[in-house]
Amino acid sequence: MVYIPPNADKLGLLHTYDFGMGDPPKADFTIPSIAEIAKAFTANLLRLKSMMTFPAYLADFAGIIHRLQLQAHFEKFGDLNIDSRRNELPVAQELFERFIHLFHEHNATLQQIRNDPAKVAAHAQDMMEKGAAITMIIAGAPAALNNFELAMMSYITSAWTIFETAAGDLWEAALNHRPQGLADLSGKKRYKGKEHKRIDDDSAKLEKLVKLATIRSYSWDTKNKMGSILRDKFAFTTLWGIREAYEAAFYKKSDDIDKTLTDNCFDRLSALRNVIVHKSAIADSEYVSRTKDFQTLPKFNIGEKIQLDGKVVADLIHASSMRTFGLIYVVEQWLVANAIKSGEAES
Repeated sequence: MVYIPPNADKLGLLHTYDFGMGDPPKADFTIPSIAEIAKAFTANLLRLKSMMTFPAYLADFAGIIHRLQLQAHFEKFGDLNIDSRRNELPVAQELFERFIHLFHEHNATLQQIRNDPAKVAAHAQDMMEKGAAITMIIAGAPAALNNFELAMMSYITSAWTIFETAAGDLWEAALNHRPQGLADLSGKKRYKGKEHKRIDDDSAKLEKLVKLATIRSYSWDTKNKMGSILRDKFAFTTLWGIREAYEAAFYKKSDDIDKTLTDNCFDRLSALRNVIVHKSAIADSEYVSRTKDFQTLPKFNIGEKIQLDGKVVADLIHASSMRTFGLIYVVEQWLVANAIKSGEAES
């Protein structure tokens, strides 16, 4: 166990590392197209988790490299007084070759445990703890602080992209799987709340008109293609557009879908993502307004730079990823429960 002083983690990096080390949500899916959506979501989430743990792993790896270099130097000279004379050929070449040999020995030791999941997990945890301690020291330096904050902003924007992609692909797959009823886009207005449509939103209208060229692109075969054909009618790049699409398609028995999609974790994620991407992380009137709606959003005045800490980031990404996976699950449950048998009319 690596000792980390309680006040060392000023940015809350441990929260991002803990989230990154956790397993993604799991469930069994029976509809192949929905299973593919879940698989892609999980792969995207694992990439984000890897990105969040990378600073700690990199810091520990750098420590290993430095330790082996010092070991090679000590074996040669019996001290650690590194000076420029010892960096000259052929001494430098001899030291490098010894370092490479030590590095191969280190890797060989790791190869011996690769088939033992418990030992692999313990080694990863050890690397994480050592690297976390190093990154906390680094993050305390003014020159590095901004870089860690920028990294956390990238976690937020990546989490939004994962949700946005999964929501759009899921909606398309659901309508392709069961166009009856869903493709009518006849769902009643159900979602309420203070959702602000951004000036640059290009929300599609709901006229049931489809371009002839679109149908032609599918060789006139629209069976199992209605989701793909209708997808462009909605702005899946915005939370407002995503909710509008689900509201229109899922016209009955949609309580579980509605509850999942209207969870305020998506509002908070959208608000942070928008102010980061559209306003260069400078709080504007829209963001300040959203902080009044959602108390857990970081509070800033108009014109102030948004600053994030690891707990806010990890908690929000955890909530949004669980709800996104939950959305995939409840949509499949809806499709299974409302399956239409061959020859049966839609009710």
